[in-house]
Amino acid sequence: MKKLASLLALPALLAASSTAFAQTKMFEGFYGQVSTGYENNTISSTNANYTVDNNPPYSGMHNTSNQAASGMPLVLGLGYNFALSSQWVLGLGADYSALSQKTSVFSSNNPQVPGPYGYTNGQNIQISNRYNIFLSPGYVIDQDKLMYAKVGYSNQQIQFNTPAQQSSSSYAPSATQSGYVVGLGYKQIISGGLYLFGEANYMGYSNASLSSTVLQSGGPSVSVNRNPSASAYTILIGAGYKF
Repeated sequence: MKKLASLLALPALLAASSTAFAQTKMFEGFYGQVSTGYENNTISSTNANYTVDNNPPYSGMHNTSNQAASGMPLVLGLGYNFALSSQWVLGLGADYSALSQKTSVFSSNNPQVPGPYGYTNGQNIQISNRYNIFLSPGYVIDQDKLMYAKVGYSNQQIQFNTPAQQSSSSYAPSATQSGYVVGLGYKQIISGGLYLFGEANYMGYSNASLSSTVLQSGGPSVSVNRNPSASAYTILIGAGYKF
């Protein structure tokens, strides 16, 4: 009798298992998406060490406060989700920030140095070409809802723009910064493969090395070195399609 009951229950168990696994199937596969929202970048350790090639040469530091660059981003993303079980997926993804962000203009100064070497005005910092490569474990709440996390590698370009002042021309040294990205998000399937999503991310970057040599108008050359660090966060909403 027990054997007969087990045989009779087997189809129901298989059907339930198939239905549960179908939940992850809704999110399994390739996807492409686009999002926007709010982005904030903080740039710190922005002081400039300089050496004036005079006779004799001398060195100093221009003090600069931390700077912020914020605005509306445009983030393009691609990835693939693998079904691990009836409720878990693991994604491998990449995204790219297509719009650059700039700080407002700021000044650097050294109050101990009089004359043209004591200050620099009208500078700004630009953040651009950010991309993230990440793993994305996700939990399928039901067949059209997914909660997920992100953890991975991030890279961006940082550039200091300084207009012509005491120097004979403007200069804009740039460098890439590498770091990490962590995030949390939610996807909601609307129809077929079309979905909406919301996401929050944090990126942290190591110090960059920015160096330039500036020829002063009618004067000696000046070597300028900076080692800025950066961090950023984004709050995004967007739409995508799972193929």
